[in-house]
Amino acid sequence: RIQLQGASDFVTPHFRDFMTVDTAVEFPEVSHILIDPSCSGSGLVAGYAMGVSPELGHDNDRHNNNTLSEHDTNMTSTIHDVAKLAAEQVALILHAMTLPQAKVIAYSTCSVHRTENEDVVQAVLARANEGDDQRNYQWTLVQAVPEWPHRGLDLPEFVDIADKVCRADFAQDGTNGFFVARFEKVETTTNKSKRKVSDSISKKQKKRKKKDKKAETLSVNDNDELSRKQKRKRKEQMATEDADDSSARALKAEKGPDSNDEKLKMSKQEKKRLKKEKKKGKRSHTDDSSKSYGTAKKKAKIKNNGVRRDSNDIDVKETSSPAMKTKSKRHENETAEERRARKASKKKKRQP
Repeated sequence: RIQLQGASDFVTPHFRDFMTVDTAVEFPEVSHILIDPSCSGSGLVAGYAMGVSPELGHDNDRHNNNTLSEHDTNMTSTIHDVAKLAAEQVALILHAMTLPQAKVIAYSTCSVHRTENEDVVQAVLARANEGDDQRNYQWTLVQAVPEWPHRGLDLPEFVDIADKVCRADFAQDGTNGFFVARFEKVETTTNKSKRKVSDSISKKQKKRKKKDKKAETLSVNDNDELSRKQKRKRKEQMATEDADDSSARALKAEKGPDSNDEKLKMSKQEKKRLKKEKKKGKRSHTDDSSKSYGTAKKKAKIKNNGVRRDSNDIDVKETSSPAMKTKSKRHENETAEERRARKASKKKKRQP
């Protein structure tokens, strides 16, 4: 049927018992619900075709008999069966009200029994708003199908709801017998007042924020202007300083070199000269020392008459005893060969 009606794109059938659904988990975003539950079907036209015209809403023999009279239904249902159906209908509506985002619940039957219609509505309203006083909403009955002329049963117990529900039957409207009621979730007055207060506070806060933003923009603009003025002043100062420097240079060029500048130049030149002299002095000192060392060597050679002395030989200057002086004088004019021969003879004498 869904495919034939072209509704398969937006209608998804779930073949399961709605009472087993965890409404908070499985359908957290559903807001509008239509409940068309199983009912006695007492308003179907088939009953009228059989010549039975049920009397609207009256269960005349409810307490005298265990079956409904022929004026109540066109089916062979018992009072117990209809009461059981009504209990299931109430449970379905209350379970649908547990959907987190539920806003509107439409309830409809094809029954003409008050047990499944007005009585169900009253039972739901009595139980829907029980319990939690901290809730910020409540379920109310609003007018269903306002343009429909026929309303609920005109009985004293239904004064509060008769104008809000609608009914139809074959005799008056030439249609199947049906019943429609509409429940809506409405915020409580306390919550509305809280919301109004919060809205007023939020409006004040928004106004304050706007004022603060305006003040910030003004301060930013002022700061920008100040920074621009400062930049201009800085540029002017730089320009004046440059002009002063150029004028001072021009004056110096006209007057000639300053005495202080000459002194500084002279001091620099003197420093350079002193450094050069120090370097020259060091070089001359090293040259003199090397020269003196060379002259001493030459003198020693001249003294020894060109004879090379060994390290074992004793210098005449270092000795101070007279015996050594006489020996040195004795062998003063020896040649190298004579000296070697003398040493060899000394060694032979020492041998045993």
